[in-house]
Amino acid sequence: MAAQIQPTTWNERLLQIELRAANEKLQMYQEQHGLPIQAVQPVAQPGVQQGNETLVRLEGIIQAQQKEITKLKAHLYYVENDFDAKLRQLDSEEDERLEFVEELTRDLDERLCGLEDEAIAAMQLKATDEKLADLHLDVVLTEEAESAALEYMSL
Repeated sequence: MAAQIQPTTWNERLLQIELRAANEKLQMYQEQHGLPIQAVQPVAQPGVQQGNETLVRLEGIIQAQQKEITKLKAHLYYVENDFDAKLRQLDSEEDERLEFVEELTRDLDERLCGLEDEAIAAMQLKATDEKLADLHLDVVLTEEAESAALEYMSL
């Protein structure tokens, strides 16, 4: 049977399982064909060591990437908060502008109403002036007519 090895990495554990399965298949084959039983012994292979080193490097890379992701998440959180603050500021400024425009609109409406009142008063004054002018003309014509009538009568 195979000598027991102490697996230290996940890759070595998988190799140990595969080795046991191969030994069992070999043993069954040898028993079926009457061959002497000889277990396959694990042999240190340079590829296994390189695989383990690669796994260690990959784990380091994964950890570095996870740290970078954490930094990016923190930066994203900061950017989102900054964006939200700027958006609230813009909303506030827009509200102030709208309030200013509404105030100007009310002021202009009041001025327009005042101008309309002044225009109506001016038109009424003009109409009154025209009536006074007509009355004055009537008075002048009446005086001239009276004067002409008196002259005619005195003749």
